[in-house]
Amino acid sequence: MNDLPVDDEFAWNQRERLWFGALAAARAAQLECDVLREVMVLSQAAWNRSRERLAELQALRDAFGEKTAA
Repeated sequence: MNDLPVDDEFAWNQRERLWFGALAAARAAQLECDVLREVMVLSQAAWNRSRERLAELQALRDAFGEKTAA
């Protein structure tokens, strides 16, 4: 048994619960950030591929347009 008065023990328990709650919330936020970072990496790669494909298609369009005009 501890020697804390009831009010001090209650306050200690409340602080401990708040600390564990904050710890759990921080861990959840860190996991969310990790997932979002991975999504951003994958999105950036997909965007880069799409831009490359767009450039290729625009070059083909322009080449066909020049042949048609000639």
